[in-house]
Order: sequence, then structure tokens, then C-alpha cells
Amino acid sequence: PADVRLAPAGRIRGIVRDVRGLAHGGGQRRDWADLHALIEGVLRMAGPQLRERVRVERSWGTIPPVRCAAQQLQQVFLNLVMNAAQAIGESGTIRIATAPDGSERVVVHVEDDGAGVAPEHLERIFDPFFTTKAVGEGLGLGLAIAHGIVPSHGGEVRVESRPGAGTRFG
Repeated sequence: PADVRLAPAGRIRGIVRDVRGLAHGGGQRRDWADLHALIEGVLRMAGPQLRERVRVERSWGTIPPVRCAAQQLQQVFLNLVMNAAQAIGESGTIRIATAPDGSERVVVHVEDDGAGVAPEHLERIFDPFFTTKAVGEGLGLGLAIAHGIVPSHGGEVRVESRPGAGTRFG
């Protein structure tokens, strides 16, 4: 879908709703959720970090609602989008794609055209407190948390990366 342009007050209300849902969203309770709507909410929250320097391309497949702890998956998507934005630097593109996997599962990919990850760091990328960022710029917990949340929903997180060519999580 095309980007929806909201009036400033409407956009602010949407961001506040999304952040509130992420912060107070029901813990472990699992309900049916539209992943596209969850991801769009994350993109609204990340908007200030993306605006004018990062283009977001969406490729939405026809996927069913999923039974999930929505705020946990929002946290996963927010970590992936923010990491991608930080890897991009001055300007670039984040591609987000969804697709059915042929069974009852769905596939979500978040890909950037940023700096990529050095091969020696890939084996540790999901380790708690591992970060390639400068001191004070990250705790190294986002991917470790995502790596714990996704399997609790019956999925897995994989990473592919080439230095200078970007990174893909899915």
C-alpha cells in the first residue's frame, strides 16, 4: 500500500497509540493480529529516524492473520527496522516483505542496503550485549531479544549479510 499522509495531529495520535501498544500491550497474551498493520505501526514509530534519508519499500504478500503477542512482534520489527536505518547511514532503502511459506507460517524479511555485517560478527550477532556500534549507541540487546521472541512464536530468525551490500533478516 502507498504511504498514508496524516495531518500532524492525526500522525501524532497514531504514534502515541503505537508506542502505548508496544509499552503496555498485554504481555504474553496471544490474539489474532494483522502483521501488515503491526509493521505499519512500527514504521510510524520509527518515522523520525527514517524521514528524508531512508526509503521504505513494502512488498506485502497475501498472508493470514497470525496468533501472536502483538507487542512482542512489534518489538522485533522495531529492532530490525531501527538497526537497518542505523546501518544505512546517509541514505538508502529498507525493504520489508511478507509472504506465506506454504504451510501455516508466514515469512517476514527486513532488508537494508547499508554497510553490512563483517563475517566474523555474524556468528555473534544474536548474542546478548554484542554490538558493533560505538559506546553509548546501543546495548546489543535488540537482536538477542528478537532471537528469543520469534522462536516463542514458532518461528526462526536468520541473517544474511555482505559487507558493503547490506543485511537481510528473515
